[in-house]
Amino acid sequence: MDLDAAIDDLGHECRERFEAGDAVAAAQVEALLALADAVTDHLGEWRRLTATIELRAPFDGRRAGLLLLESVFDDILEAAPWRVLAAAVAAAESGE
Repeated sequence: MDLDAAIDDLGHECRERFEAGDAVAAAQVEALLALADAVTDHLGEWRRLTATIELRAPFDGRRAGLLLLESVFDDILEAAPWRVLAAAVAAAESGE
C-alpha cells in the first residue's frame, strides 16, 4: 500500500471512531511520520556501518525496515497506523 492510501485509510478509520477524527488522524500521522524518520535514520546508519563489513548479501534497508516494524510494532499498533508507518519507511527506503 502506498503512503497516501495508508494515510487516507487511517483518516477514514479515525473519522468513524472519534468525534474529532480529522484531528486525531492528523496527530497520529504526524507521530507516525516522525517515527518512520527515526527508523529510516537508523537504517541509514546500519547501511553505513555494514558497508565496512564483509556481508553474504547486500544490506537491504527496505527488508530490514519491514522486519523491524513487524518485530517491534506489529503487536502494539492497530492495523491502519501500522500501514502508515510501514508505507512511510518503505517509501523512504525506496527513495520516493
